[in-house]
Amino acid sequence: MRWKVLGIAVFALVIAWFTLVNARTVSVDFLFVTAKTSLVLVILISVLLGMCLMAVLWSARAWKMRRVTKSLKQELAAREKELAAAHEELADLHHQLGLEAEETANETASEASGTGESTSPSQNQHRPSTEDHAAMETKEGWK
Repeated sequence: MRWKVLGIAVFALVIAWFTLVNARTVSVDFLFVTAKTSLVLVILISVLLGMCLMAVLWSARAWKMRRVTKSLKQELAAREKELAAAHEELADLHHQLGLEAEETANETASEASGTGESTSPSQNQHRPSTEDHAAMETKEGWK
């Protein structure tokens, strides 16, 4: 805050010095009109017109950026919805895959018990662990 006040004070001093140094009268030709006025007034009017032009140009750019930002936010929201739907679909497929694996294991166990063998599914086949699932997901590119 102090730096702003100091900056404004320095700027005011520079303007005051500038006014005193350029106090002479000059002739200004504008289109078909010639006028005599203070050089400081000519310079200050030029600066103010330049500031107004820059404000208009900056406002147009800011408006365009706001519009682009809004459209990008809408696109991001749509992509997030698509991603959530894909995650749900993946979870459903993962669940179905688990159910199918269970059914296959149960069928294998019932076939084995139907032939008179005394092997249980846990003895007959390896049940995948969490590490096995992680390895399969990495290997098959699920992640």
